[in-house]
Amino acid sequence: MKQTPADQCKCKIHENLFLKLKSLKLPYATFWEDVLCDTTLNSLCWQGECQECENGKLIKMSIDPGTMIQLRQWVTCIKEVEKRNGTDSDTTNDVDDNAAPLASHNKTYKKLECQLKEECAGEVLQQLVNEWNIILTHINTKHIQAQEFEKDKKSENARVLQIDFAMNYSCEYQTEIQSALWSRASVTLFTAAAITKDSCQSFLICSDTKDKDKDTVAAFLFVLYENHPFPSNQVDEEIIWSDGPTSEFKNKFVMKLLHQLSSQFQKRFSWKFSATSHGKGVVDGIGGRAKSLVRQKVMSQSSEPTIVQSPKDFSQTARILMPKTTVLYIPESEIQREKEARKLWKENLPAIPGITKMHVATHDPKASSLQLRKNALSAETIDISYQLQVDDVPASDEEEVNITVGDWVLVTYDGDGQSYPGEVTYTDPKQLRVNVMQKSGSHYKWPRTKDNIFYRYENVVQKLSAPVVAGNRGQFTFEELTLTHLE
Repeated sequence: MKQTPADQCKCKIHENLFLKLKSLKLPYATFWEDVLCDTTLNSLCWQGECQECENGKLIKMSIDPGTMIQLRQWVTCIKEVEKRNGTDSDTTNDVDDNAAPLASHNKTYKKLECQLKEECAGEVLQQLVNEWNIILTHINTKHIQAQEFEKDKKSENARVLQIDFAMNYSCEYQTEIQSALWSRASVTLFTAAAITKDSCQSFLICSDTKDKDKDTVAAFLFVLYENHPFPSNQVDEEIIWSDGPTSEFKNKFVMKLLHQLSSQFQKRFSWKFSATSHGKGVVDGIGGRAKSLVRQKVMSQSSEPTIVQSPKDFSQTARILMPKTTVLYIPESEIQREKEARKLWKENLPAIPGITKMHVATHDPKASSLQLRKNALSAETIDISYQLQVDDVPASDEEEVNITVGDWVLVTYDGDGQSYPGEVTYTDPKQLRVNVMQKSGSHYKWPRTKDNIFYRYENVVQKLSAPVVAGNRGQFTFEELTLTHLE
């Protein structure tokens, strides 16, 4: 079975185009040279604005339009489950991808199927013409973004962080009882690769969270950038590459996250998206290899078999089996804490019209706005500003806004009502981010995991002088604080 070819996770637009051309006996290898006047990326032809070749005018059929041919296509179907005499039966209807669900009291769901139909060649050609501009835009974007990714990886002045969620791992035992099948723990896997011209460092984050959403992405990225430094060479720009699902990466919250990263680290940050279904890379190998190695270890015959029954177990086993990959475990509780710290971000975020068509977002800390473009070669931009007007800043915040990065403050955490000393790492008119210490006897020390989250200015108790080293065990004291002050 290992030798059986399997080509999965293909692009629907590309596959349906290949199948149409195959039915029409048109070779894809020379297709675009034959039907476009100019195949240069982002040319008017690729944008569908050339009058000489628009709407497939230059397609030359080698078979008669009236000839009946067989055509396979990936089609979105509506599956409707009807109740009949106490039993369920399925009926299927083909629908357009953008069609509304059927109005019915029966249960319905969408499903993709590869269907075989018999149609005349002229009808298949007309289908191709109807989809022409969608196909052109998609393929043009795919090639531009792929070319940009290769250029970024070889850049002398940039570091690429490619990220993606892998398919979950289901914890199973080599020998298990039947009912254990229904209670297996699931491991959420987030993969990342930090790529420079001379190096590639891989990361695997394991978690018990069930949510693969924007809040989880934000928590994971801050852990990577703050707690696990990438290769030490200095670069002028950080570039994040991912695919474009709106629930995870391509949304207004993540655009604010990009702005935040750039402002906090005082460096140019870009987020670039591959074309839909074309974001494959080294990150896919990280997740696949981790799941394969862990499963082999669990299923191997041994007097003391390895047992993986939780995300934490998975991370510990993967860390041993993949020594060159940095494997981290981040529990749901830590993600929720980061989510709570960023809840202010969701207030009054500006809408971004047409964000699904954008594939490049960039923010420079010296600029006042974030810029979005349709692709790496597009000259037109959409500017998104996150700066507040002076009138939007409450008068009572005037003193707090004077707090700057590098200051030391005492802040109260709403979660437990306790106060913690820490260093300010970011400020804006509504909030500040503070990297806090924890109590250690009568002194203070840095926690094992960096505790660097957002606070409102009203949570600032007072400003502090920089801490003084107390002994040689990594402990510090603050001139203004006594132990009783924090109790």
